[in-house]
Amino acid sequence: MNSRYSSVYENKGTGSIRVSLRNQITTSAFIVHRAKENESFASLAADFLSHSSLYWRIADLNPQIPFPDRLPAGTQVRIPLT
Repeated sequence: MNSRYSSVYENKGTGSIRVSLRNQITTSAFIVHRAKENESFASLAADFLSHSSLYWRIADLNPQIPFPDRLPAGTQVRIPLT
């Protein structure tokens, strides 16, 4: 089964913890948007992809950006076109 996430185990003291990471998705069909104040992946998905629940498509295309509730103004975000 394919997943958008991969797991990495990190040793922490006497045990290890599982950390889930988004796999990088590559596509040549995207635009670059510079985030404005109070924007999030969900609000960008609503504006560009017609529904906020599609936020994961933007998150997957931007693994360099930690998944925030709000994007810092000026952050360059790739938005998929398809």
